[in-house]
Amino acid sequence: MLRRTILLFLMGMALIFVILYLVDPMRVWDEMQNLSVKFLMIILSIQILIMLLSAIKWRVILMNSSVSIKDIIPATLVGYLVNNITPFGLAGGEPVRAYILSRACGIRLSRAASSVIVDLFLEIFPIFALILISITLIILGGEAESIAIILGLVGFGLFILSAGIITLTTDKNLILIITKKLLNLLERIPLMRSYSKKKMMDVNGVSVRFESAMREYMGNVRVLVLGTFVSIIGWVLKFLRIYLIFIAIGYRISITSLIIVETLVLALSFIPILPGALGTWEGSSIALFMLFGVDSVIATTVTIIDRFFFYVFPSILGIIASLYCGVNLSKIIK
Repeated sequence: MLRRTILLFLMGMALIFVILYLVDPMRVWDEMQNLSVKFLMIILSIQILIMLLSAIKWRVILMNSSVSIKDIIPATLVGYLVNNITPFGLAGGEPVRAYILSRACGIRLSRAASSVIVDLFLEIFPIFALILISITLIILGGEAESIAIILGLVGFGLFILSAGIITLTTDKNLILIITKKLLNLLERIPLMRSYSKKKMMDVNGVSVRFESAMREYMGNVRVLVLGTFVSIIGWVLKFLRIYLIFIAIGYRISITSLIIVETLVLALSFIPILPGALGTWEGSSIALFMLFGVDSVIATTVTIIDRFFFYVFPSILGIIASLYCGVNLSKIIK
């Protein structure tokens, strides 16, 4: 897995270098000089708030468990890092952060794992609204219908995923299948190999506890409402972050174009191709912004700056958090 991850990471970096070469890196660098320290600090603060909200949302889900936010924050940061270095879409870090929280707080892995699945559900739910808004804006604005079709297909895929998560509260056979697949996935990670083998011997018991936790979380209206509210605030801040980057370099982009482009790129990033969607995120963002009339240099500059704040910065914090948690990264991607 380590060789494959490194190879895919290098492929992603190569794509970024090709994009920069085609656009002209010196012009991109010149545009970056327009980013003032004031805007830099505002955008950085927004990104920090986004990450804190992610931890708070997870704490909301675990409101009835004896879990401290000081344990949730480092587990969340390690999850960001694993998402960015493994080719599993934007959900590769979920099993790892569940394991870290389970170990740090002494709660069962079945409860921790079910909480991250509910967390993923609450993260996906607002995307449906964004997709519907984007499709409506495309139709009303007379934009390319092909984009609306792609959004519709991605939305359907996310709907199937969400329906599957809801089904986990009622279908015992599906829960058992998912539990086995989850344990098999954990066995592929050296850090959790011995633990997953041990739990596989009691897979039926793990499945029952997993079902119980899923019912508890998904049946708690307070968890769903508060969690969704926090998730929506997080998404608003993500759009605000990139909008401010455009403003910071002196370009006024329409809110409509921004919503459509970011929603489509975000939805596509769930497809597990390259680690952290490295290269594919940049390429699709730039191409779509250009489709909506943004100059290639501006589109590239904004995308690179935005990626630094939500890819590089969280990854650095994730490395620090992994050291704090005593997690050996080589045993995750090996």
